Amino acid sequence: MPASALKRIAILVESSRAFGRGLTEGIASYAARRGDWLLQYHEGTLDFDLRAWLAHWRGDGILARIARESDAEILAASGIPTVDLLGEIRHPAIASVDVNNESVARMAVRHFIDAGFTQIAFCGYPGIAFSDARQEIFERVAREESLAVFGYQLHAGQTGTISRREQWRPHREGDIAAWLASLPRPVAIFACNDVRALDVSTACRLSGVKVPEDAAILGVDNDALICGMSRPSLSSIQPDVIRQGARGAEILEEMLSANFRRPPPAENIPPLEVVERPSTDIVAFSDPVVAEAVRHIRKHGLRNIGTQQVAEAVGVSASHLNRLFKQATGRTINKELQRVRLVRIRHLLRHSDLTLGEIARQTGFSTAANLSKFFKSKEGLCPGAFRSASSLLRPQERTEIEESGK
Repeated sequence: MPASALKRIAILVESSRAFGRGLTEGIASYAARRGDWLLQYHEGTLDFDLRAWLAHWRGDGILARIARESDAEILAASGIPTVDLLGEIRHPAIASVDVNNESVARMAVRHFIDAGFTQIAFCGYPGIAFSDARQEIFERVAREESLAVFGYQLHAGQTGTISRREQWRPHREGDIAAWLASLPRPVAIFACNDVRALDVSTACRLSGVKVPEDAAILGVDNDALICGMSRPSLSSIQPDVIRQGARGAEILEEMLSANFRRPPPAENIPPLEVVERPSTDIVAFSDPVVAEAVRHIRKHGLRNIGTQQVAEAVGVSASHLNRLFKQATGRTINKELQRVRLVRIRHLLRHSDLTLGEIARQTGFSTAANLSKFFKSKEGLCPGAFRSASSLLRPQERTEIEESGK
């Protein structure tokens, strides 16, 4: 292809975090399928000096994470088609693809409910748009579920951009520790991202708060490096970053076409799942029978067991257990077993290349056909279609699945 036919696309996405690397992977995946994109990656941070860079760059389109209104104005004035992958700033001349904060917050509340918590809290960066959005939704959904909810309040000196707010400062752990001391126990804490979750974990260790016994902690972004810095390691919500990056690239291609008039409405990409690690490995139900049933299901729920086997394990009748369990969770034992299996099946379809027969054996189904029937009844599509559409699969993996008909 002649150089004149290539479209020069700049990627202004920081790569120090798993989120940014995932976005870039999604962009690269889309570009690889086109063939006429020349990606020009520019390492930087959210505080990148955009004006100086733009004065020298010549290209066709930009995919960026825009953290400042001044940068949005600069990009809009340049006339270069731009897609924002951060969602902090809205500008009529710039398209936007963001994480669906409604889905993120609801996923966090549901995770805590499933573990039996009735007291939950949020810790974020007051004044930062994505954090405020997640807190507002989290608290609203929690109250809809009749949960007691507590929010972290702004302390002196906690201002500035997200990059500055995430930097270490004196007394940060002390501020959070003081807030932790005001919370009831046990409590489940949802942090706006993994960096904030690590702050909470550090404050817990310094102040003697046991994790997860006194405080369970859940972050967002599933950055393995950051989650692994915590002791115990942090559970986190996995955003669909590869899909988000690919969708941003697709929108940019639409904006580069001759028929383009103005940016489409902002899009929000739902998260994939909660990746569980020891920071939330606790059952907080007050009823000891229900708590023991949940523990048994967590340990044995992927086997071919039913309500009777769970009831025998906890020493009560099946009818009595179902009554207690439904009062505590809103579900029967059978529904809970189905939920646990479905979560595991979805995870294996997204993250492994196991055959359906192997997945069936790991999740308590006698045959792949039985698994497929169950999965389609819950998800509305067969496992192969779900796996093919999964954004965590690489292009070559999707092709192999489609060709095999799995």
